[in-house]
Amino acid sequence: MALIEGYGPLCGCPINPSGIWGFFVAGRISLVRAIFYMGAEISGAAAGGMIGYALTPRPQQEAFRPILPGPGVTAGMGMAIEGILTFNLLVVALSCTDPERKNSVMPSFPIAFCIGTGIMAAGSYTGGLQNPIVPFGPAVVAKDFTMHFEVYWAGPFIGATVGAIFYNLVTTGKKYLDRSQKTDTSESNDQIMKKCSSYSLETVSDGCVQRM
Repeated sequence: MALIEGYGPLCGCPINPSGIWGFFVAGRISLVRAIFYMGAEISGAAAGGMIGYALTPRPQQEAFRPILPGPGVTAGMGMAIEGILTFNLLVVALSCTDPERKNSVMPSFPIAFCIGTGIMAAGSYTGGLQNPIVPFGPAVVAKDFTMHFEVYWAGPFIGATVGAIFYNLVTTGKKYLDRSQKTDTSESNDQIMKKCSSYSLETVSDGCVQRM
């Protein structure tokens, strides 16, 4: 929450590749911007893990372990859990940052609350991370990717994709937003001609004349 409030005005501070992907699917950001965001986040996670490991005294370095699902949690179960949690997070994030939203809201609070409740709900199963880069740094340091990509990457990315499509469906009735198509809210030439024909030349408005 503090990071969003502090760095949000500068870069948005998403720090979540699956969230960035969801915003791309929802039509909020371009593919190029999404790629740059995700590249920076993944690089930062790996670098952060290695820096933390290097600055840790050698006797304590053995404590660095990869984040793994809890006992008895299979890859499929973990993927479903992380997918559902990320779906919920993405819908909340899209709603809080929707430019068409009439009532203002501070996005950092509901987003942080959503992440916190996810951790409390699934902490003992997968960690409820809802973010691929959180376990990525420890996995890089430990060189152990057991069930890493299935649970902590595939799950959140699938959940974010479904969440973005769902949000667009319930808010705009579209499965996706066509970035190349611009909505033309102006009247057609035929409509303008019909409207203008009902006026005499002396009473035609300037706007109508200009459009003709």
